[in-house]
Amino acid sequence: RESVENIPHHQLFRELVNTVEKKVQCSYIDFIPDDFSGVMVKAQKECVAKGKIGLLASLYFGSELIVPSIYSALLVGLRLCLNLSREETRFLLLHVSMDGDHADNIRDIIVSHCKTAEDRIEFVKCTELIINARVSFYDKLGSLQNLQNVHDKASQLYDKQASKWSRDKPRCLSDFTGRPVVYDFIR
Repeated sequence: RESVENIPHHQLFRELVNTVEKKVQCSYIDFIPDDFSGVMVKAQKECVAKGKIGLLASLYFGSELIVPSIYSALLVGLRLCLNLSREETRFLLLHVSMDGDHADNIRDIIVSHCKTAEDRIEFVKCTELIINARVSFYDKLGSLQNLQNVHDKASQLYDKQASKWSRDKPRCLSDFTGRPVVYDFIR
């Protein structure tokens, strides 16, 4: 709790992104096409235009209800794959522990604001917008594995980094241990 107290939410998020990008030595911007968030942004704008009912639908189904399960999976993946510490993952830990309660509280607020049939219908329409936008986003994200341009971007990133890997003298333990055996085998 002390590690997140008085730190703005956006700063915690930026710290997590910076840590991950530093560990993997690339920016997520290099791999995520610009048009990915367009559907979600459009749906959120449409919900905001509907007023409080649209805002509640966007907040509830757009984030609070699903964040604990999504962030739990991200947390496990990042800790296993990148060996991130609790301090480095505090943004995710905070959301996993808090957003379940947030969703319950927002549900009570929604019930108190959806008094009429028209309000409930509007809420369902906005919910449909948000869920369809999220599905579209995940579908696009899932299709990345099949796109040639992602391969090209990864190759460009690899090529850009490769010059930093040249060795004119041993720099790490594997340069002393593994490489001579490989070099002898190739000769």
